[in-house]
Amino acid sequence: LGIFLFSFIGFSMHFKEGFEERVSFSDELSKSFKRPSFENCYDRLFSHSAEEWGCNLGIDKKNIDFIFFGDSHSLSLKNLIHEKAEKRAIRVFYVGVSGCLPFLGIYPKRSDQYVNNCNLLNERVYKFAKKNKVKGIIFVSRWSYYTLGDYNFNGAQLISSKKDGPFSLQHSIETFSEAFNNTVKAYNSIKIPIHIITQPPHQRHEPESAYFWINKEIGSIENFSVKKSDFQKLNKIPINTFLNHSKKINLYNITDLFCDKILCPIGTKSESFYYDKDHLSSYGANKLEETVENIFSNKNEY
Repeated sequence: LGIFLFSFIGFSMHFKEGFEERVSFSDELSKSFKRPSFENCYDRLFSHSAEEWGCNLGIDKKNIDFIFFGDSHSLSLKNLIHEKAEKRAIRVFYVGVSGCLPFLGIYPKRSDQYVNNCNLLNERVYKFAKKNKVKGIIFVSRWSYYTLGDYNFNGAQLISSKKDGPFSLQHSIETFSEAFNNTVKAYNSIKIPIHIITQPPHQRHEPESAYFWINKEIGSIENFSVKKSDFQKLNKIPINTFLNHSKKINLYNITDLFCDKILCPIGTKSESFYYDKDHLSSYGANKLEETVENIFSNKNEY
């Protein structure tokens, strides 16, 4: 029945050219698909070398309190970080680049290294953190992207400790662990606490398409939501890597904010937690309010 349902959906999307005759979503639901704008914060060209390479969140003051750094998953939290920082009267420097794992000593397999040199960017962030003596650095990324990729073990952003590789899935996994170990050592040596936020559950279906069928009463939230056990398998390598350093970092595992014992819902009946399969929408990001507040409370010393 499940195979028939999703085959029917796929063929329908093909012949209807992506749902030209779309269902009329409520304003509440439509709004919930959105995520923060790029503005001058995210995916700035030559972030590793340009004079303008990030943006400030929170309040405008001389001293920088925190650095917020990551790949495209970081963008989803931009508005929440800004709001919480503003209330606490702190300044956060944000830099985010698509497909750049925020670990020292890594080289992604990508053709745009001249424009977005992740290796140099990570070095720059580290030196910037050291110079400004920040209270902490917050890392946010799609961690499984650099280890297994997606549920079919495809589409991984392969990384290596060397510019020219080798680039293979196994080497990428090994590099992930080695690079994180080196990153922890480096930041611990300058006494800057590391705050790691794990990734939200990677869904199997695009949220707008899922809600189209849900609103047509063909399938339900449960039908279009990933199983918790499936996500935990995908997320196992990053989680274990982080847990191996649990005494030297501050780890915020957000899985249970999005999952019950069986499923990780794509959203509620009226609002989506996601912008696409793996990026949180601004609405979904708000589930991390307490997580961000805990980071800014600065109670941890690691």
